[in-house]
Amino acid sequence: MKFALINLVGLVTLACTGGNAVADVIISFQELPNEGGVRLSGSDINGTPFNVTKLGAETFFLSSPVVPSGYPADATLSHIGISQSGDYYLANILESPGGPLSDQVYVHRLFGNFTVIDFISDPAQFVTGLTPTTTTVETGSLQNVLTYSNDRGETVRINVQSDLDVVPEPATLTVFGLGVVAVAGNALRRRKWGTNQPQG
Repeated sequence: MKFALINLVGLVTLACTGGNAVADVIISFQELPNEGGVRLSGSDINGTPFNVTKLGAETFFLSSPVVPSGYPADATLSHIGISQSGDYYLANILESPGGPLSDQVYVHRLFGNFTVIDFISDPAQFVTGLTPTTTTVETGSLQNVLTYSNDRGETVRINVQSDLDVVPEPATLTVFGLGVVAVAGNALRRRKWGTNQPQG
């Protein structure tokens, strides 16, 4: 009986603490088609979802709740801080393996204590001169590009969905070209033979 009571207390404690388990901070940046803007979505440390869209932009600036002076914050989010856990995190996202830079996510500190996260898709604003923490090739789908621990030891996961420039592969262009030649040749042959074709 005593053993059963101890197990029951343990199960009740586990059930109560399980409901209060800390979630990860999930941050997702999605580029809208045709450079239509950037959407920020995800969930905070309590699992509460958020969704903010910045239209017609190629950048999105996310700040901790106390916004540093002069920082053009588009949204704020708590539990992203790195003031005691790192200098910066830089995720480079490439268009293709070994190809040009498409996007960046730059987690850094301003004035020593204020953590901000910059999503950058504008080449003129890319961060240079820093060694990237991670490098990823874009897939066009939502993909994890950076995961780090904040000052409280909680996990922050950052995902990006890039707006792929759809460029046909060379093989696709060849097949398309052959199709155009075949259609044009068939039309020319019909015009040439016109009424002299035997009727079936």
